[in-house]
Amino acid sequence: MEGRDNGRLPSGPADEVTLTRAPGPGRGGRTHPNLVVRVASLPHNSVRRIGVIPVTSPARTAVDLARSWPLRHSLVLADDAARRGLVTRAALLAEVRRYARWPGIRRAARLADAVDPLAENAFESRSRAILFVELGLPRPRLQVAIGHNHPEYRVDFLLSDWHVVGEADGVAKYLKELDRTTIYADRERGATPHPHAHPHPHAHPHAHPTSSRSRRRTP
Repeated sequence: MEGRDNGRLPSGPADEVTLTRAPGPGRGGRTHPNLVVRVASLPHNSVRRIGVIPVTSPARTAVDLARSWPLRHSLVLADDAARRGLVTRAALLAEVRRYARWPGIRRAARLADAVDPLAENAFESRSRAILFVELGLPRPRLQVAIGHNHPEYRVDFLLSDWHVVGEADGVAKYLKELDRTTIYADRERGATPHPHAHPHPHAHPHAHPTSSRSRRRTP
């Protein structure tokens, strides 16, 4: 089941829902108001059950969404599923190989290659999709502790060869002197405060991987 992509990451009820069912006698695709029924292959290893209700597996769902959504949207969901242990890169690649001739499968292959369970929020996932996939910057290491004698800071992205780190953070963290209520009100109206994010291009030769979620940041 999926919602139509309208240029934004879906939130709340979808304006159109798509269902997929296995082929069989009298099972053609149909379109109803706010509902599209598609017929497609559903092998047993692409299906799970919630109670008695059959649903597509997390990996199949991620691949189906990646075939029709921009990567900057589908990667948010795939990263979150990977972080929660619902999908792995190997499972996504298996689904991509299984449906190698399907429309949009190249987009799904990019998703399988980019997914990372270390991404901690949607902003980090979207930033990676844009900077390191769409724009082609070298792939970073995620959640890396840096410091001389002891790891002091943990950064979202590290480009080791460039000695550059990156941070994906929202506006409220860096514009403390502004009224946050005003910022959020502007966002609701569709206005974009500037700067809307604050990347940190710091050079640092000492980096150590870590999985700890506690971090100390520079002011």
